[in-house]
Amino acid sequence: MITMIKADIFRIQKGRLFRRAFFLLVGLGIFSGITSKGNPDELMRNGLSGGAMFVSLVMLTLMVVIWGHEFSFRTVNNVLAAKTSRTQYFINKLVLSYLCTIVFYLVFVISLLLTVLFTSGSFNFGMVGISCLLQLIFYIAAVSLGIFLFNSVSQIYLSVCIFTVLALLGDNIITGIVSEFFKSLDIFLNTLIFTNMSVITHFNELNSQTILLMISSAVIYSGIMVGISLFIFKNKEFK
Repeated sequence: MITMIKADIFRIQKGRLFRRAFFLLVGLGIFSGITSKGNPDELMRNGLSGGAMFVSLVMLTLMVVIWGHEFSFRTVNNVLAAKTSRTQYFINKLVLSYLCTIVFYLVFVISLLLTVLFTSGSFNFGMVGISCLLQLIFYIAAVSLGIFLFNSVSQIYLSVCIFTVLALLGDNIITGIVSEFFKSLDIFLNTLIFTNMSVITHFNELNSQTILLMISSAVIYSGIMVGISLFIFKNKEFK
């Protein structure tokens, strides 16, 4: 398992998509730190919140490299032919996806952090640290959604398009429908992944029940999507 992950990490590091995504995240961190308003604490949390949508889209490149290219270039066929079990292969890719998500997120956070420190001064590292840890849960959920799409949709470009639409418009569409036609289900609006990814950075303004619902729903969604993805992968026919 570790050998396969190391090989994948080496391959990803050598790819142009990884380098472009890395520098884009650095740029996003700097831009978010410069354009956000408020005291240093607010700058950090507003930067984390405002950059969430764009960071999640940049992380989509991870899904393309880790999952999409494996299917489109038929690399998965060669690995499975070498007597690697499908479950082991899937777990390797899952762990790699989450590790890369954490690294990409840290690149953005460190870039934002340094920008705020140099332009506005120090801030409450404890509060910001909690915001980051909570927000990371929703990035993991978003990546889990990407894993589900790349395993369930046959064309890479279609998976990318669906993820992009869901990230940019999905929560707004759901909010509009629920608010207009299903007002009794308003509590469901506290479980929207991409919206919560931004909202959770201001956790101190939320009550404990709302935070618990947001986090638990993200964990449950992640588990469901990963479970379905594994089932699809184990029964998928590779030609």
